[in-house]
Amino acid sequence: MKQYRILVINPGSTSTKVAVYQKKDAVFEKTVRHEAKDLDDCGTMMAQIPLRKACVMEAMREHGIAPETLDAIAARGGLLPPIPGGGHRVDERMVQLLMHGKLRQHASNLGALIAYEIAQPLGIQAYIYDAVSSDEMLDVARLTGYPGVERRSFCHTLNAKASARKVAADLGKRYEQMNFVVAHIGGGVSISAHCHGRILDVVGDDEGPFTPQRAGNLPQQALVKLCYQSGLTEDEMEHRLKNDSGMKALLGTDDFREIEQRIMAGEKKTIKVCESYLYALTKKVGEMASVLGGRLDAVILTGGMACSSWIEQGFRQRCNYLAPVYVVPGEREMEALALGVLRVLNGEETAPPYDGPIEGDFRN
Repeated sequence: MKQYRILVINPGSTSTKVAVYQKKDAVFEKTVRHEAKDLDDCGTMMAQIPLRKACVMEAMREHGIAPETLDAIAARGGLLPPIPGGGHRVDERMVQLLMHGKLRQHASNLGALIAYEIAQPLGIQAYIYDAVSSDEMLDVARLTGYPGVERRSFCHTLNAKASARKVAADLGKRYEQMNFVVAHIGGGVSISAHCHGRILDVVGDDEGPFTPQRAGNLPQQALVKLCYQSGLTEDEMEHRLKNDSGMKALLGTDDFREIEQRIMAGEKKTIKVCESYLYALTKKVGEMASVLGGRLDAVILTGGMACSSWIEQGFRQRCNYLAPVYVVPGEREMEALALGVLRVLNGEETAPPYDGPIEGDFRN
């Protein structure tokens, strides 16, 4: 079997992660931190492409990787209209949508564009894999009681599926043979129900517990009053709910390492807040377990906050009754992108082109 060499590109709001994988191993991984001024000087998100592309090329030069030795490029998928999970080829149609479509602005939208620019002159294929907008939800899970408002599948698809694949492999099985509930916890949170390789339903970070920065699910009446009485604009309110709420507002910090130190020191308010967080988190795990009819092979805890021994202990105590609990701390996004595209190259999976809509407003 050929030892494919895959370039991996994962743009974030203030960084660009770059890696090259050969077979299943990383040749190198690097995180390039961008100065705020450099990004601001670009003016627009799309104008950041040359800057970030140059960083990718420089990272390869630093590690002695000639572009001509690459077999494929894997990029983080952005906020496209809903698409199935797995791999998708980056083609001119996807590029035009990302460049000119009415999409929510996010740095992840740049991944496919940078990958395409590098891949085209080399005559190789660029792919996205398990994009942020991946949507495999059951139709019955979408309907709400307010006409025109539907639930959507926004979750940490890439890391959630990668963690589930790892646990399945550790158990000697394939991800597509098993049922999991995966809780990804970090700056954001999502809980997802996985049935034989498909995410049937999710709890996104606007439906679930508060997080270090985010407000989470709020009572409707209180939220309506806040919107009308706070004096904030729509953008300001959205920023307040997503960036200045949660543990940051309740405890004065969003650094969970500091918060855990306060817990260990016996600080009562901090303990109460974090016990409330665990309560709300594990309650939503139970909700996703019901989607699977209680037929679970495992409950998986992953993400940056899964590194906390206090969180792990409390999570196990509350979820062990559902199924064995496995912890996969941190994020595995770069590896997940590389291995996903490797499966495509090996013929284990297919990667169709994007065939969704390109006309319309996809910002909501």
